[in-house]
Amino acid sequence: MNTLLDNDLYKFTMMQAVWLKYPKARVRYQFINRRREDVFTEEAVHIIRERIMRLADCCLTEGELQFLAELPFIRFDFIEFLRGFTLSAEDVKVEFEDGHLHLWIEGTWVNTILWEVPLMAIISEVYFEVVDTNWTSELSGYAKKTAEKGRRLSAEGCNFFDFGTRRRRSYAYQDAVVAAFNDVGGTFGGTSNLHFAMKYGLRPIGTMAHEWIMGHAGLGRVETANQVALDAWLEVYQGQLDTALTDTYTTEFFLQNIRGRLAQTYDALRHDSECPLGFADKVLQFYADEGIDPAEKGIVFSDSLNVDKAVEINRHVAGRTKAWFGIGTHFTNDFGDSRALNIVIKLYEVDGVEVAKISDNPIKASGDPLAVQRSLEAIQAAAVKLA
Repeated sequence: MNTLLDNDLYKFTMMQAVWLKYPKARVRYQFINRRREDVFTEEAVHIIRERIMRLADCCLTEGELQFLAELPFIRFDFIEFLRGFTLSAEDVKVEFEDGHLHLWIEGTWVNTILWEVPLMAIISEVYFEVVDTNWTSELSGYAKKTAEKGRRLSAEGCNFFDFGTRRRRSYAYQDAVVAAFNDVGGTFGGTSNLHFAMKYGLRPIGTMAHEWIMGHAGLGRVETANQVALDAWLEVYQGQLDTALTDTYTTEFFLQNIRGRLAQTYDALRHDSECPLGFADKVLQFYADEGIDPAEKGIVFSDSLNVDKAVEINRHVAGRTKAWFGIGTHFTNDFGDSRALNIVIKLYEVDGVEVAKISDNPIKASGDPLAVQRSLEAIQAAAVKLA
């Protein structure tokens, strides 16, 4: 990993918004391995530390800065801020105990926000280099399999993107995936990875993550985090990047929060947990209740998708709303019995206030258990008042 652009677009869009609005906010992030049976080794942790140091030496080239500057939602003064910007390895604390990797990131929000995605990619790549080595796959064969996925999705009219940076098998395999989809064309719409978007002349895809809404819960209150975060986003982007993530504090509560103006303003919602078919029906009914034509809106599906799931969802919503599919692990880490890691890095604390993600799927909840419970109680009480 030798470029800061080997990262997802939404980290840069959130970074720009944080730089504009909350440049002094301090945060902590926590690494979570959702499958405790996937253990690491001392050798793996040593290599992870080395690659963290290497990434901290990277800064954006003039060509990369020009690529970012050509994106219509990136400000000139933010490009100037990025010129010479580097990550600090001192902000990342790595510990190893009884096979388990413990990792925290701490510092100002704007200076640490770019760590999450490349750190996860590093951890995943190293795991499959030195821990789980019981797999083989030629890049050419993997690319051929990937191309067939693209042809199937295109034949079904599924508009799809590569969202596979965070849990990829390696840089080389993601490169092969994006190249294969680029050759196939069809309904392939681009990649979340800025480096590969630049390399292949593709559209970079992304808006915001749970982190943006969780951050506003720490800076303010859980009960108002959805509205305040979405309004702040509108202030920064003025109607661009208008896809909102729904499930930070459950989709039910989110939909209560965006009735009226915000429902009208945001053109798409992103699904990241619970049953996608049930989610789609819920959102379409919400729009109908709001007097909004669902056909004028859209849904981005991005939760543990594969080709079969995307096809099923696309058929379910066909003719009722627009749909896009951000597919990650199934594209960049699909190796049969050698399963991908189930890892995340989530915001844990903002300016000394512990924050949590609730999600529609309890398995995806994150944060200190007391913070999770406090957040759940707060949104339950607020939901009663909104009902």
